[in-house]
Order: sequence, then C-alpha cells, then structure tokens
Amino acid sequence: AWEGPFDELRRRCVAGGVPLLAFGGEAVPDAELAGLSTVPGGTLAEAFAYLVHGGLDNIEHLLRFVADTVLRQADLLGRAGHPEIVLVGTHLGAWGRDLDTGEAELAGLLRAVCDLDNVARVRLSSIEPCEVSDEIIAMVCAGGRTLAPDPALPGRGKVCRHLHIPLQSGCDATLARMNRPYRRALYRDLVADIIAREPRASIGADVLTGFPGETDDEF
Repeated sequence: AWEGPFDELRRRCVAGGVPLLAFGGEAVPDAELAGLSTVPGGTLAEAFAYLVHGGLDNIEHLLRFVADTVLRQADLLGRAGHPEIVLVGTHLGAWGRDLDTGEAELAGLLRAVCDLDNVARVRLSSIEPCEVSDEIIAMVCAGGRTLAPDPALPGRGKVCRHLHIPLQSGCDATLARMNRPYRRALYRDLVADIIAREPRASIGADVLTGFPGETDDEF
C-alpha cells in the first residue's frame, strides 16, 4: 500500500520516543499523552507543525483540532511543574495561515497559551524574520515577567524576551541565491524595531558561510 510523508513521520517519532500531539486528524487519548508530563524542559512535541504544513485534506478541522490539543497539553505540562513551554515547528511563524481568519495564527495561539493559568513562561523557537508579526513583538517586549504576570500586558508578560531569527547571510545577492524571502534591510529594521521597544530583548541568529557562489566580498 502507498504510504505518504506522515506515515514516515509517525514511524520516526515513535522510534525516537517523540510524543505526537495529533496524527491524521484524530485525537490521541489523554491516557496515551500522559508521558508528556515528563518531557525534559517542558518542550511541546513539534509534530503539530509538520501536520499543519503537510497539505492534508480538511485542513481547517485539523488546525482547529491541533490548536485545542496544544492548549490542552500546554496546560498539562504546566500543571506538571514545567516552568517553560516552548512552541516549536517548521516555519513556526506561518502556523495557522491556511485559515481565512487570523484567530488561528501563531500570535493568537501564543496569546491563548499565555492565558493558561498553569503556564508560567512561554518561548518561541526559531521564527523567520518575515513571519514575526507586530503582535508577537509586542508580547516579547512586554515579557520577562514570569514572577509577576499582568493580564493587562500583551501575553500577560509571560513570553520570554527572546527571539531566534535566522539571518543566514548579510548579503542580498546570497540571500537571493538561497531563495530566502527577505533581504538584509528587512532583518535590520526588524531587529532595530524590537530593540527600540525593549533594549533588554535578546536576539539569536543563524549565519551560514561558504554558500555556493558566495564571494569573498559577499562574505
């Protein structure tokens, strides 16, 4: 029988001991997810991001389902005593854009996770520069208040004052050859905006060297 990419993903997750939040649009019984409470560091399984961007039929139902599942498991991890929840995934910033409404986009999911009383601190993993929304910036800049969350603040102040934003190269020509959907001016302005709003914000970056065709001057 023909097997798609999700069959391979599931095998790899199971073999590697990675808990799946959802698969094939079907809920995984809570009893089978109880092991999430012992995940070191309180990191959510990243399978939901792959499921979202896999081109499944009935994607709207799956996105809604996955959002509910993420919130349920974030609450479970928080109740288990994990101090920080990390949302991870491929093209994390594009999560939820398959829907017509902005309610299910990443900023909305992040806000909903922060609204959970049992969650103390939330962090985003790597996010593309062109996917960092103004609302995400607002939550990051208002963050770092784990010990004194404030419902009046964006994200209740629970979001870590940190973003890892891949740069890859500071040369526009190299970025174009990489097929990156941004140029250095966008990245520079984005980081400048974040630091202007909150000088204590931490920015991480990835930089590649030796990309095919890169010259010494471009480096």
